[in-house]
Amino acid sequence: MKTIAIIGVGVVGSAFAEFFECKHKVLRVDLDTELTLEDAARVADVVFIVTLPIEGVATLFARAVSVMRPGTLLIHGTSIENPTAPHHIDTTLAIEKGITACHCHLHFKPEIPLARTLFGQNVSISIVGKNEKIWGDWLEHEFMPFQPLLHHLKPGEHDNITVVSQLVHTIVTAVIGAAWQKIPSQIVTKGIGIGGPPCRFLIRSIFRTASAGKVMSSILFNHPLALAFIEHVEEALQELKNLIRKKDEASLETMLGAARKIFDQKKLAAWDESTSRLIRLEADMQKTVAAFRFPAEKNISGLLEKILHEFGKRGIDMTSTIAQVTPDGGCIIMIGVKENSPAVQEAETEIRKWM
Repeated sequence: MKTIAIIGVGVVGSAFAEFFECKHKVLRVDLDTELTLEDAARVADVVFIVTLPIEGVATLFARAVSVMRPGTLLIHGTSIENPTAPHHIDTTLAIEKGITACHCHLHFKPEIPLARTLFGQNVSISIVGKNEKIWGDWLEHEFMPFQPLLHHLKPGEHDNITVVSQLVHTIVTAVIGAAWQKIPSQIVTKGIGIGGPPCRFLIRSIFRTASAGKVMSSILFNHPLALAFIEHVEEALQELKNLIRKKDEASLETMLGAARKIFDQKKLAAWDESTSRLIRLEADMQKTVAAFRFPAEKNISGLLEKILHEFGKRGIDMTSTIAQVTPDGGCIIMIGVKENSPAVQEAETEIRKWM
C-alpha cells in the first residue's frame, strides 16, 4: 500500500482520489484543506498534481520537489507536458534528487468511479528518473485491470502528438465559432439541423469542445506548438483560397484527399466501416426511441434479452439498439423503432415496472 497525495481535488482529482482509495492511503490537498502540499509531499510515496489552471502546475511541481524524498514518484496530470515559459515544468531538479517524474494525461473526461470510465479510453504516460521502470510498472499495474489503452511515450513526445489530438479540434472550434458570427444565426441553426452525418458529427465535436472553453483556452495559451500550428493552418487556408479562385479542381481534390493518404489504409478501411455503422445508428436514434435507465442493482445478466423479448413478442419493428453500462454500474438501453405505436407504449409500460 502506498501513500498518495492528490493535489487538487476538483472533478479530475476527486476521481483519482476515489480510484486510489480502494487500495492505498490517499491524502487530499486543495485550497480549502488544512493539509498543505508540503506536509503531504513530505510523507507521500506518490504525489499526483491534478489541478487547473495549467499555468499554476509548474509552481506546485517545484514546491513538491523541494520536500519529497528520494525514490518517490511525482506525477502531473495536465493535458500538456511542457507548457510554454514562464510556466515550464522543470523535471531536472526532481531527477537530481532521486525523484521519478511522470506526465500522465487522461485523454477523456474522467467520472466517478474512474475504474469504469477507464475502459477503452486513451491514457498517455511519459516517465523519467532513476526508478522509472519500477514506477512505470506500478502505474501500469494500477490502470491495466480496467483496460484503458495505455500509451508509453518518450519524454517530450506528448506535446508533438497532441498537435493532432488536441490542437486540431480546439483551433477548428475557435475558427468556426468566429466564422458563424458572420452568418445569420437562423441560417446556422437550420443548416445544422438538416446537415447529413459528416456535418452532424463535426458539429457535435465543435459543440462539445466549445463547452469546455476555459480548458481549451488554457491549452492554446500553454501548448508550446500552438502558434506554429496556427501558422500552418493559415498557410493551408490561403492555399485553399487560391485554388478556389483559380478553379483548380485537380489540385483541390489532391488537397482534400491528402489526409487519407497519411493514415494506414487497412486501419482506414476499418474506420470507414465503423463510421458507416455509426451513421446508420445516428439516423435510427433521430427517430422514435424507447429509452430505459436501470440502476446498478437492476443491471443483471439477460436484461437486454428480456427487454428485446417484450418488443419482439408484440411484433414491433425495431431498428438499432444501444446497451451501455454507465459509470455507476447501471445501464442505459435504447431501442429504436419505426413508429411509436400502442404496442411500443405497452412494451415500455411493462419494462418500466422492472425499473
